[in-house]
Amino acid sequence: RYLYDLWWKATSMLNEEEVPEPEKLQTRARKRLAKDLSQYTTAEIDEHIQAMPPSYLLGQSFEKMAMHIGWVRRVRQGDTVVEFHEESGATYTELTVCTLDDPTPGLLAKITGVLFAAGLEVHNINVITRAAGEERIATVARYFK
Repeated sequence: RYLYDLWWKATSMLNEEEVPEPEKLQTRARKRLAKDLSQYTTAEIDEHIQAMPPSYLLGQSFEKMAMHIGWVRRVRQGDTVVEFHEESGATYTELTVCTLDDPTPGLLAKITGVLFAAGLEVHNINVITRAAGEERIATVARYFK
């Protein structure tokens, strides 16, 4: 909680703007997603918002949040989601893996090892773990060329 408070205050000071409290972020995200996402239940949306850190709610577009809720559905059905995305003119490809988190540490190392073995140069890594009760779903986004 202390690191989170420090992050919020630092962000506010650096941007010289009012940063909404986590509860306001969650309420705003819940309203927007419920309005735009008729394919998902209110319970799915609420659970997703509650399970994600505030930095996720600030840093993700509603379109990506919707995509992530769909991935959670697929992971719960036993799938591992592997998606590739490349922007026009970009010098990198984005690889996203969404799966149940390994009960033992090492999921990130395993994914990194596969990319290294394939000779890919990793530029950036973004890992988000969605924790809802005992269930932990990891989403790893990699940018490589």
